[in-house]
Amino acid sequence: MTNKLKILIIFLLLSFTSLSQIDTNKICFEYSTVQDISRDLIRYDSTIIELEYLRNVLDLERKTLSFKNQQIEILTSKNINCYSMLDSYKEKESIYIKREKELIEINNILTSKNTKLKKMLIITTSTTISLGTIIILSFII
Repeated sequence: MTNKLKILIIFLLLSFTSLSQIDTNKICFEYSTVQDISRDLIRYDSTIIELEYLRNVLDLERKTLSFKNQQIEILTSKNINCYSMLDSYKEKESIYIKREKELIEINNILTSKNTKLKKMLIITTSTTISLGTIIILSFII
């Protein structure tokens, strides 16, 4: 920046008509041209600063985007994992429900057999008592 100002001052000094008339080997500019040059130099400096700022902002945005993409990938993998766990739980649940139905059916069959055995036991017991009574009566008579 200081070099540019030095150059600008030199151009301004050279643009004075009194100095420019003395030495014709030097470059002479009109005052309006020197003003345009100084404006352009200042614009250039501010444009360079703005460009650096925008590059920094762009880099920051790229890093933010990269971080967000990583978070999305992590959450997507967790989501897939949750779905697989849910599928596994559903499979286990269907197995448990199937086994529960089988156990209920076995329980019903055993309850039915138990009821039949109780009836047979009652009939057998009453028959045994009846036979025992007949045998005892036959000995008595």
